[in-house]
Amino acid sequence: MTAGLLLALALAAHLPTGDAPVVVLQGSGALPADALPATTRGLEAEGIRVIDPAALEEAARTRDLQPGARQLLEALGATATLQLRGRRARGRWTVRLSLASADTGAEVMTLRLQAKQATRMAHLLATRVGPWTQTGLPLTHPPRPAARVVLAALSGDDRKATGSAVKKALGREPGLALVPLADARAAAEAGGHDIDTPEGRAAAGETLDLSAVVTIELTKAQARHLAVVTLFVEGRTALPPLRVAGLRPASLADHVAAAVSEALQNLQDHPLPAQVEPPPVVEPPPPAAPTIADQAEVRAPPPVVAAADGDRRSAPPPTAPSPAPSPAPAPSPAPSPAPSPAPSAPARPADPPSASRPAPRPARTPALAVGAGLGFLGRSLHYRDDLFGELQAYDLPGTPAVHLDATWYPGRHLGRGALSGLGVEARGTFALAARSKDTADNTYATTAFAVEGAVRYRLALGQHGVGAGLGGGYQAFELRPRGDAPAPGVPGAGYGFARAGLDADVHVGPVVVRPRVGARYALTAGELGSEAWFPEARAWGFDGELALAWAFTRWLTFDARGALTRYHLDLDPAVGAARVAGGAVDQYWSVFAGATFLLAGR
Repeated sequence: MTAGLLLALALAAHLPTGDAPVVVLQGSGALPADALPATTRGLEAEGIRVIDPAALEEAARTRDLQPGARQLLEALGATATLQLRGRRARGRWTVRLSLASADTGAEVMTLRLQAKQATRMAHLLATRVGPWTQTGLPLTHPPRPAARVVLAALSGDDRKATGSAVKKALGREPGLALVPLADARAAAEAGGHDIDTPEGRAAAGETLDLSAVVTIELTKAQARHLAVVTLFVEGRTALPPLRVAGLRPASLADHVAAAVSEALQNLQDHPLPAQVEPPPVVEPPPPAAPTIADQAEVRAPPPVVAAADGDRRSAPPPTAPSPAPSPAPAPSPAPSPAPSPAPSAPARPADPPSASRPAPRPARTPALAVGAGLGFLGRSLHYRDDLFGELQAYDLPGTPAVHLDATWYPGRHLGRGALSGLGVEARGTFALAARSKDTADNTYATTAFAVEGAVRYRLALGQHGVGAGLGGGYQAFELRPRGDAPAPGVPGAGYGFARAGLDADVHVGPVVVRPRVGARYALTAGELGSEAWFPEARAWGFDGELALAWAFTRWLTFDARGALTRYHLDLDPAVGAARVAGGAVDQYWSVFAGATFLLAGR
């Protein structure tokens, strides 16, 4: 009883009376908070009653039906369903709006809208849905015809691959119909014009019933694809150039098609003002040639004198002496009117602004970068000048390992000043469940890890950069017998080292190449430098790394890296020592694949 009363109250608030149309409103995916309420208000302002998701779910539970069942829609008196599917990517909302018949399920309207703010998206939804309900049922409105466009010019970087994606996206956009360029060029040439001129665009648009002529200029900057889109309607620039960006050609193409569709929808709702034709130029008639009789009457022009108030006035002509005793003074001639200026030529309509190349964006400089990767780690230890031939070499072909690293630039939280390049970094490599075996098939548990930290400075060179670091760390490798296995004949290594290094990042299209080199001076050598082995051992070495990073999004890169670290040891054995060797080479290699998250960037 209570459930039925609640359902009755809910439907009384949402179902119409009489013949008012009913729309079932549903949403899925990521939607702005105001999207559904704003759409509801827009429909109700047009006399359409809305059944919201809460009332629909309650009605489905009461009648034991699915929310989208045909029987439920018929029972509620619904005439149409309105579905909003949303997602949020790179700070922009994208919502796909579908209006379908409640009887047949056929879609009669499909739109895709984009906006950066939730309130803007809610406003766009309300303004798009409202016009379909101005005269009653939404299904009584004929679908809005697709805007016919032609892509007249495509220029710039990588126009083959990116241009092909843009053409495909324009062709599959629901609100657009792409007209072949050859047809538009032929229509313009039939009128004696070129498609690249305002007259040619106007002629092609009138002949082919085009909504717009589109030109696109493509550029690339910091692994991002950019496009400047210019729309020409009736031969003239309809809007300021639209600037669109994408991380990949496919995403750029989708954004371009959506931007063109939205711009043309706005132009259909708010047409351009009629172009006012300039008044015709009226040339003054040429003066008639003077006759002989007229030449006889021509007199010298009156001299010009300066008046007291600074104006230049014509002086009265001198009067001839008269014999009359008191001649009346000749009246001063009225000042001659200033000649009217000749009509100036009408100003020519300004040519449409060319799609200027956008200034490249500065390289992204995140304040915090955190990376992780999985791969393999290997080691080889070999002695030089083994006098007695008793020292055992060691080789580890490869064992699973994990790599972690983090870099933080505190100054980048405040801006791009000189201190923004000063930061700290930490790195670590850890073997996972490594094991070693000797020739007698004895198994040894193996511990291998390396950690290091440094203070570094990066100098930006355009979109590239070079850096230097100074720090230290610890690298260890140790074998422990398992069960009744004998002690290993390989000493453990524990290098506590100081390091100075250089690195760079070079942008090559969407890939960033990061070479890294450094020199190490070992302060300790672990068991290898103990009294039982080589107490006078001294170690130094170097390391090198090459990493490739591919920008998947502005906040995520996929990485692949390979590294090599090599220690040279001068063992310097004492006279009479049990183990005698001139030196040793302890070498480590690793390969990893992973990802880096770019956080707190500006």
